Amino acid sequence: MGASKTQVISKANLSFPLADRYISFLLSKGHLRLGLDPRGVRRYTLTSKGERLLGFLAEIQRELEELFPNTSAAILTVAALSHGSLFDLDLRQGEG
Repeated sequence: MGASKTQVISKANLSFPLADRYISFLLSKGHLRLGLDPRGVRRYTLTSKGERLLGFLAEIQRELEELFPNTSAAILTVAALSHGSLFDLDLRQGEG
């Protein structure tokens, strides 16, 4: 069924501008698809490419949790993904 932008923002704990940036990026790379539900509400769904990426990220997160069991997996995952990339998240300061 997908998720609305509001649901994405809420579940991922993102600000609206940051969610816009990430959603646009994922749409442009073919990881998300934009559609409309029966009521005309915009819904974002993962493409098969997005499903694959999500699986890879879950695997990375599991590996990081095993390597650093006393550290937040969210911080480790974001740190690993943001090193040298477009993403500059820092969950420790509440910008998720």
